[in-house]
Amino acid sequence: MLHAIVPVLPMLVCLFWSVVLFLEVISRRHDHARIWLFLFMCTATLLYLGHAAYFNHCKTGIEIYDTMYVTCNLAVYPLYYEYVRALTATSRSFPQRHHLWLLPALLGGITVGVLYLLMDSSQIQMFVDYYLYDNHMVWNSGLVTCQSVVHHMLKIWFALQIILLLGIELRMIRRYNQQLDLFYSDSEQRSLASVAVMLKLLLLVSIISFAFNMIGRSYFSESTWTLMVPSLLFSALLFALGYLGSHRPFTIDEILSAKVSEENDVTEDTAHIEEATTEQNKKNTVKFEELASRITSLMKDDKVYLRPDLNLIDLAQMLNTNQKYVYIAFSTVLNIKFSEYVNRHRVEHASRILQENPGLKLEEVALKSGYTSPATFYRNFKQLLGCTPKEFLEKSKGQVT
Repeated sequence: MLHAIVPVLPMLVCLFWSVVLFLEVISRRHDHARIWLFLFMCTATLLYLGHAAYFNHCKTGIEIYDTMYVTCNLAVYPLYYEYVRALTATSRSFPQRHHLWLLPALLGGITVGVLYLLMDSSQIQMFVDYYLYDNHMVWNSGLVTCQSVVHHMLKIWFALQIILLLGIELRMIRRYNQQLDLFYSDSEQRSLASVAVMLKLLLLVSIISFAFNMIGRSYFSESTWTLMVPSLLFSALLFALGYLGSHRPFTIDEILSAKVSEENDVTEDTAHIEEATTEQNKKNTVKFEELASRITSLMKDDKVYLRPDLNLIDLAQMLNTNQKYVYIAFSTVLNIKFSEYVNRHRVEHASRILQENPGLKLEEVALKSGYTSPATFYRNFKQLLGCTPKEFLEKSKGQVT
């Protein structure tokens, strides 16, 4: 009984999130990221259906299950790449040919399916017994040999695409988070740090998965306990991927929805902005120095850093100027990121409050300093001052006494 249930666990997890995400997609039809995650979970469900059929020795119709398994196995990582791309990338950042990553899955699935159609029942039985369940290449039988070679080559491509796609995804997430730091004072809730962690975990489990493929699924087909380890590992990871995707509140589309002109697109690549404005910077040094002085005065006199969720667009409107010019003033004159600049002022404000009102709750100090999240307040405070708010308060009391 346990041997029948263990292989099905990943499929049930993926099926659960497929249903949940389908309901969310219906209510949020323009959420492209969720649509890609839904397709990822549906494909993973079919993948693990073929996986369960194999480990439960369902040899009737194995050619259908195996073709589905091979196709979905090559499609899941490109689909997750599409999901991360929908979260992070603009058309300017990455070319439209990204869908080509799905082509090997299509061609691989067609090739395997056609070979199965050309094989007779005895050849299919030989391939299943020798290659699928005993992990041995078959070299002395035409179509069986072709099927064995194709399966082996697709395993190699599976490993290569993991390395290539996850590397690109991590770069996209890093660029996305850098853009948030440039334009938002509170970027934590919009940050994709959790997705980056999941990608690294996905890479780790994928390496394990590839090792299992190299060892051969046959090694795990007879022992419930050896199969339980990868099954539970993948089930936990897939559940976490579904949970994070379902609860993810922010995407690049929300940045794009900001009411700014096309030339001031806040999602424009930082390198592109710097290249476009290098000559302009040389000619307008005085202007940007004056703008930096106005920014400093606005922060010091009006304390605009106390506004929750302050962003570069808001600041540009207060200064009655172009938000790109404000960005240039920060990068070339003030030499600091917008988010770091605002948070330095907030932490300094919080430290003054702690010294003047030591009995105030830290949550109230966070709110009075412009933070909506106490956790963000604690982290920024420690990062900038080298101690927690409580430690700072104890030091202040010690100095007074």
